Amino acid sequence: MKSPRGSIRQRGRNSWELSVRLNGRRVTRTVHAADRIAAEDALLDLRHELRDEGMPDRDPTVADLAAEYLALVRTRVRDRTVRRYEELLRLHVLPVIGNERVRSLRAGDVQRVVDTVLARRSARTAHHVYRVTSQVLAEAERWGIATNVCKAVRPPRPERPELRIPDADETRTLLEAMKGSIAEGPTVLAAACGLRAGESCALQWRNVDLGRARLRIVATMYRGGRTEPKTAHSRRTVAIPGFAVAYLTEQRRAQAERRLASVAWSDGDYVFDAGGGIPLSVESVSRRFGQLAARVGLADVRLHDIRHAFATRLLEHGVHPKVVSEALGHASIGITLDTYSHVMPTMSQVAADALEEVFGK
Repeated sequence: MKSPRGSIRQRGRNSWELSVRLNGRRVTRTVHAADRIAAEDALLDLRHELRDEGMPDRDPTVADLAAEYLALVRTRVRDRTVRRYEELLRLHVLPVIGNERVRSLRAGDVQRVVDTVLARRSARTAHHVYRVTSQVLAEAERWGIATNVCKAVRPPRPERPELRIPDADETRTLLEAMKGSIAEGPTVLAAACGLRAGESCALQWRNVDLGRARLRIVATMYRGGRTEPKTAHSRRTVAIPGFAVAYLTEQRRAQAERRLASVAWSDGDYVFDAGGGIPLSVESVSRRFGQLAARVGLADVRLHDIRHAFATRLLEHGVHPKVVSEALGHASIGITLDTYSHVMPTMSQVAADALEEVFGK
């Protein structure tokens, strides 16, 4: 049955198929509505939605569609995510299929993109490229321009990198090696609290409570700018062990002395600074860590591996995985268990010993 704003067809008791033609293109969507009046309201909402988002050309190139997609998601995701999408598209997708028309795109074209990435980069990068390409083409399908041919492409499986977990002695060696360098503070907080390097670089004194031995993660440093944490779960409160409280107390005292002696101080309230109150960059910290780690024969250890060591030590000492997950800021306990499955055999033995203690006699 026709409607002045499109067509509506009842598919079931409360199921309605809406069809809208706008700027020469037809978009179809199925909605749940109690009656025809509600379905007409949904149809009107659909037309407004399509007008507000701006439907791209009838048969745009992949490059044009990618630009439309980036403009659309810019208001929905974090800036760092948009920059990453733009980088993946610019470096890996557009040079291969950017000039192709979306309607003429085939699964083999996307496969060509994936194969090109696999020939030069890791399977993990190829997987990210596949995902962002699929997201772009999913918008074309939702707008009624073309089907998402990525559905017919088998995505590459990223290989899980083998974790390099420094043991307790290696961690102590690295903490000693970092003393007096810009990498010292982030290394201490990675070992003591499981903080990411970006979280340490963005940490401000207003979010540190030395009296209660707590710190609050509310931001991260990314490519020289302070931004939102990696995920919603990354925004968290973390307990500070005694040795780290002592370190931060001395850090605050020494920083106050430098501030008094400085003729120009950038008052950003950062816990760690590169001099004059200027915040540290993650890249500089990671580079310095690598240099000093190599000097003590641990060139294969990254700063992020100290965070892995933090989690491993807690799990080995019987701390519940949920507590570890929250301390790390993981989105779910499943990520923690999957990442640190190497610790599980030890935990299983502890469980077996506990049961033996209860029932063995």
